[in-house]
Amino acid sequence: MKLKAKGFPIGIGLAHHDDSRASWRAIMWSYGGSEVAKDGKTLTYNSKEVREALKFNKALYKDCMTPEVLAWTMRSNNRLLASGRGSWIHNPISAYRTIEGSNKELADKIFVSLSPRGPAARRSFRELPRVRRHEVQQERRWRQGLPRGAGRRLSRGRQGQHSATTCRS
Repeated sequence: MKLKAKGFPIGIGLAHHDDSRASWRAIMWSYGGSEVAKDGKTLTYNSKEVREALKFNKALYKDCMTPEVLAWTMRSNNRLLASGRGSWIHNPISAYRTIEGSNKELADKIFVSLSPRGPAARRSFRELPRVRRHEVQQERRWRQGLPRGAGRRLSRGRQGQHSATTCRS
């Protein structure tokens, strides 16, 4: 909250793109929530865990982010970090690597770490547990309009969701 007030907000997209969905899932899973039960059919959005994750996400947005995150694209959090204004993003290491190649001084102030741990666990796509893969598969099938059971293999996708933090002194 203090960093936002000083002009250094957190940058996690809350728009409709893959980075936003990956970050939301990391938060939801870290609270022990899920989208679909293990049976692959039952929606589980109305669970205590998902409601707690939503409360956290709402407070994180209100206290630590600016409204621009609601309209971000997949590259917006990278741009925020590269601007030197962002205090924290949830993104693969590629955001850091890009800055490292173009702005060594800023790169020296950035730290890369695993996603933060929630009340139930530390979860992100790097730590994607086998029991949760059905959720990602199910969403892909729904988005593509495929019937249940189609596309059983989970594509490799982006691996290694990490957090980048800009150090402020």
